[in-house]
Amino acid sequence: MKLITFSITNFRSITKAHKINLEDITVLLGKNNEGKSNIIKALSIGMNIIADPFYERHMVVRRPYYMGESDLYYWKRDFPITFQNRSRGLETIFKFEFELNEQDIKEFRQYVNSRINGTLEIQINIGNDNKPKFSVPKRGNKSFERKVNQIREFVSKKIIFNYIPAIRTEEEGINIIRGNLSKELAVIEDNEEYKGALNTINQLQQKILDQISEKIKKSLIGFIPTIKNVKLHIAEESRVKALRRDVEVIIDDGTPTNIEYKGDGIKSLVSMGILTDRYNTGESSIIAIDEPESHLHPGAISELNKVIRNLKKDNQVIITTHNAQFVDVDNLKNNIIVDGGKAIPSKNVEEIRDVLGIKISDYLYNKKYVLAVEGENDKNIINKILIQKSPIIQKLLDDGDMVIHPLGGAGKLEPYLNYLKSNICKYYVFLDNDEEGRKAIEKSKESKLLNENEYNMVSYIGMKNVEIEDIFDSKIYVNKIEEEMGIIIDTKQLNSMKNKWSDKMRKIYETSGKIWDNNIESKMKWIVGKCIEEYEGNIDGMIKKNAMQSIELLIKNIERDNNA
Repeated sequence: MKLITFSITNFRSITKAHKINLEDITVLLGKNNEGKSNIIKALSIGMNIIADPFYERHMVVRRPYYMGESDLYYWKRDFPITFQNRSRGLETIFKFEFELNEQDIKEFRQYVNSRINGTLEIQINIGNDNKPKFSVPKRGNKSFERKVNQIREFVSKKIIFNYIPAIRTEEEGINIIRGNLSKELAVIEDNEEYKGALNTINQLQQKILDQISEKIKKSLIGFIPTIKNVKLHIAEESRVKALRRDVEVIIDDGTPTNIEYKGDGIKSLVSMGILTDRYNTGESSIIAIDEPESHLHPGAISELNKVIRNLKKDNQVIITTHNAQFVDVDNLKNNIIVDGGKAIPSKNVEEIRDVLGIKISDYLYNKKYVLAVEGENDKNIINKILIQKSPIIQKLLDDGDMVIHPLGGAGKLEPYLNYLKSNICKYYVFLDNDEEGRKAIEKSKESKLLNENEYNMVSYIGMKNVEIEDIFDSKIYVNKIEEEMGIIIDTKQLNSMKNKWSDKMRKIYETSGKIWDNNIESKMKWIVGKCIEEYEGNIDGMIKKNAMQSIELLIKNIERDNNA
């Protein structure tokens, strides 16, 4: 089962946010005080109402008040204050739309004894009496209304909901961790051995409680002769909860310390770490995280982003954020802009940059994609290949939606990707496959700036170190280099060498009695690039066999993302 849309009417600052589409990961973005946190809070309260069969009893026992008890709904706190004096429309409305797979449909029929076509809506209306009223709208089937409590129970059994607020106090942080641990430990409560152990504990404790009860009775009976009995008892539910929640978490970072005395950032990471490796119970799971970057230093945010992206493999993840690193650049529609009490899917990167207050250069402002290459010569060569091999990429380049950026050396890759990441740019990398290039790629991967599908390196079967010039037939450029540089190149010798192109050319150049330096290398590479640019035949005619695979994969990745 999957939650596919969520609608809110009249909850705190959110007046009307209808049909918020929820994907594997959904990112809520907005300026301060626009209501991002209120949306995720409304989702949490709504799911809590569905999941808790004793919700109304809790409202009576705890008694509503304006602050605190954040898992419950209180009309005077949660209904928009500016509307509280009007004569009608005095309800908060939560609406959930769930998608059921074939197995869910089968189980629904068995549990509820009604048929369903694959989607299910549940609506919750709450007025100033704080009592939720459930309905199943637009089903055209009155039996659904009569079975609304069964339907509610079915949903609560099929979906586990976890909410992690932006932790502000030590108590809240510890409660979140204990709450998550409690859910994990609950799985053993049907175990017969565990039940037997509980029964033994009950019997042992009750003996002591009975003795104390008798002492209290004797003390009281002298003052109140009518007392017949006194009984001390630990409710089984309380004992079970205590065994689940009273867990200490010790973090050893050189000095073993109770989690209570660690910072809020550590508490957030521990709570998410528990959810990452949650016990697989077979139910669907939704994890809602409010401002995951809260209390974390910049170095930890990249690592946390990776953790959250991994969570979406087995869970639906919903986050609110001010941080550009959490934006889903691959699927812009997964980013929801919250503004003016409404929530609307983003249409473009510029809209996201604006809401996050990001100022970017005109050079990159309208670009969908950036391809980073090592140098100007690489840019010219790869541009020639891409426009011939891919009409889609040619159009992106012609329309200004894509730019090929020369780094000026592989060593500049990491800071440039960090710049692109912070400015919400989708990027790819294509570097020479040599020591410098490999080191730059590994460093960027370690910094969580580069995923496997975002880079390719020049490749040629049989060679460990490869530069882009290695993949071209030497007949394209040999005559021009000989003419410009005053040397003779033995193409047989050139083609038999297994080291990279610049090393081969250095050996040939020095054998000719010349002095090799970086300027000579740059000039030779420029000549090769010029020859390739001016080549009028099909690109396949100048590239060696077994040398196109990495470029074809690069093209495939860009085309796939453009068509997504």
